[in-house]
Amino acid sequence: MGDIITSCLVVVLAFILKLVIDRTSDHENVGIALLEFPVDLLFANFAFLSTYIALANKASLAKLSSGEIKELPFLATMQGGVALLVVYIILIVIVIICWRRSERLLLQKKIVRSFLLTLFSYFLTITGVVKLIQMISEVNN
Repeated sequence: MGDIITSCLVVVLAFILKLVIDRTSDHENVGIALLEFPVDLLFANFAFLSTYIALANKASLAKLSSGEIKELPFLATMQGGVALLVVYIILIVIVIICWRRSERLLLQKKIVRSFLLTLFSYFLTITGVVKLIQMISEVNN
């Protein structure tokens, strides 16, 4: 869990540094950076997804060998892990599309539409990150 918090803090630090180093921090630059932030967060957590897959497999194999369970749960199998990776990649692609379109709308001064698309992007991102944290926590317990 500490690794995930550290990763998120690194993403926030990267966001702040990208915003202030050799750049004027006007409203437009801040707005564009906020549109991009969910993409950064999802990519940072992508590495934790592979960690989850390995932990789930290891924990499930230990339970299987001790007789605690009779078969591996789907997400602890190779197919389950690949399916989870594919879902996460699709999530990243959707968020990238939202980011690009939101940025275009913002530059066209269509603030409300840009805001709504960005809100959707943040919803998807936060949901994905929280679900991943829950899944890792369940494996660690």
